[in-house]
Amino acid sequence: MITVELRDVYHRARADFWRPARRILNGVSLSVEEGEIYGFLGPNGAGKTTTFRCITGLLTPTSGRVVVLGGTMKDPGVRGRVGFMPEGGAYGGNLTGQDLLHYHAILSGLSAVEARRVTAELVEQFGLINHSASRIANYSKGLVQRLGLALALISDPDLLLLDEPMSGLDPVGRRMVLDLMMVLRSKGKTIIFSTHILSDIETVCDRVGVLVEGRLCWEGHLQELYEDQVGTMEITVKTLSSEINDRFESLFDRSDTLAQGRQRLFVRDVKAGNNLLVELLEHGVTVFDVQTGRGALENLLTNKLVETKSGFDHRHH
Repeated sequence: MITVELRDVYHRARADFWRPARRILNGVSLSVEEGEIYGFLGPNGAGKTTTFRCITGLLTPTSGRVVVLGGTMKDPGVRGRVGFMPEGGAYGGNLTGQDLLHYHAILSGLSAVEARRVTAELVEQFGLINHSASRIANYSKGLVQRLGLALALISDPDLLLLDEPMSGLDPVGRRMVLDLMMVLRSKGKTIIFSTHILSDIETVCDRVGVLVEGRLCWEGHLQELYEDQVGTMEITVKTLSSEINDRFESLFDRSDTLAQGRQRLFVRDVKAGNNLLVELLEHGVTVFDVQTGRGALENLLTNKLVETKSGFDHRHH
């Protein structure tokens, strides 16, 4: 069953009256299944936050279709089943964390008794016990992030939307959030979250979408990436002389020129890669780094970002 569906969504916005509207989303189409954890990757300004705002109904797309839990966010019955944690949420500095949670619990329709119970459970679950009576203005960024996550879970939502939930969290906090995601998935909840931390994507995501300049430039299951990468090797070396490059060019599939006089060689077979590595060392080539299989995930996704953005830049010129 599809929980969230976007079809050919465009959104334009203007910074002020004097400047023309700028296109932020460029025909985004995606669907997320029930019980799935979907990860959004993309550079700053790619359109991730705008996509979340279109899903939650905080923004109305210029064109396109957004379906959430079989309906739209205009329906109170749908809104009550969605939890949203915005990036850099502002929660009223004069309130205490406990008061804010209780207030939101009442707003979500819980009775006073249920609101107190849920508030106490969330305060304990997110490690806020020692800070629940403190004013939010005195919270660290990490504590504000924990509070934002707790607020998103108050109504026990079926769909959880998290915009940069790991920002500002220490390693313990990040581990807590990742564990929570996996527990919620086991209960059939659907989660969409954005992050810049690839290891978090690798840990919990079923599928990944890479957003660049408002376009979904790649989407797929991580297992597909792993299967595609399982026999690969990437060797980073000091830039090869033309003589050495010509001599061994047939042993690697392609190469990329890097900064600081470096070159990355891609080999699709680990055995062939090991043979190439031996040959390079015997010819006095300086080797900086070797990665195989899953270790190449970061380079693969980063390359997709760079390649797609370069294509956009070229077309814009």
